[in-house]
Amino acid sequence: MMQETMEKRANRTVGKSRQKDFFAVLLFFFLLPYTCSSVVRAGQEKTVETIVPVSGRTVRMQSGSDVRTMTEEAFLIGALAAVIPAEYEPEALKAQAVILRSSCVAGGHLEETVLENGTTGAAQESISQNSVSAVEPRIIDSDSGFSYLDKAQRKRLWGEQADVLEERCREAVRASSGYVLEWQGAAVSAPFFRLSAGRTRSGTELFGQESDWCKSIACPVDEAAEDFLQEKSMKTERFFGMLEAEGVSVEKDAPKLVLTRDSAGYVLNVRAGRSSIEGERFRQLFELPSSCFFLEEQGGKMVITTKGIGHGIGLDQYYANALAKQGASAEEILELFFPGLLKKSE
Repeated sequence: MMQETMEKRANRTVGKSRQKDFFAVLLFFFLLPYTCSSVVRAGQEKTVETIVPVSGRTVRMQSGSDVRTMTEEAFLIGALAAVIPAEYEPEALKAQAVILRSSCVAGGHLEETVLENGTTGAAQESISQNSVSAVEPRIIDSDSGFSYLDKAQRKRLWGEQADVLEERCREAVRASSGYVLEWQGAAVSAPFFRLSAGRTRSGTELFGQESDWCKSIACPVDEAAEDFLQEKSMKTERFFGMLEAEGVSVEKDAPKLVLTRDSAGYVLNVRAGRSSIEGERFRQLFELPSSCFFLEEQGGKMVITTKGIGHGIGLDQYYANALAKQGASAEEILELFFPGLLKKSE
């Protein structure tokens, strides 16, 4: 009944929305550098910048030899700003915040921090590393799969709207506090992306039964997006040369490529004779916005047309925003993409 209601809302006309070129994915992350710092005072032990939240939950980030400890809220605000347009509807931002928090929990990056006196304490400007007991969370580094923008980067990105958009992200994180996505009793790192090719991809189809919680759903409004269709062309000789460099041998006289697709229309692999290349690798090789692409040779050039932006698995941010505009709550949005997974911690 929930999905029927959501799809009925989606059938209403939704205007075009400007798409911005920053998105993150869980399974195929585009990592942003982390800006971290540590403080060393003359004659004192080394400390790390931190604010201990009332809940006691912290995240530690590393860049080189520097480690920065911050509150759950502070980290999620920066992570949220890095992966979704802050101009999106509040309920869409809240849904994304839940996904990011779940990924922190699933990766062991978000833990209770207990001070020496046994309390979680109120906010402090900085504490010594030696004053923290209990099990420390795993440090988020360049291999952890998280994108993050610090406050200075957010101000540069947002310009005159920085204060307003900062507050929107903060409110989304606070309003979704305590909510995570769980499958079989454990938090999951749920994938997300910018814009589908008309339908999200099936987790079961791609990764097996263990990813059954990642459903394939129709996203009928996505075709209205400004960047839904994109086109790229290059000389045919260069195109086949790039494929051959990847080990895909193509017959010179009668080149023929066979594209295998999943049920959502995304290319799983491109085959030429006995050699092939995976759809996602093809996308990376030719710098395409998605792996839902179509090939056509025209007058000595290969024209590549793509649909959507991103890998197509999990939460479709554009569709989530469209649903939020129609009055859907963050809970309803997450229930549509990840049915039965939303949980509130005690």
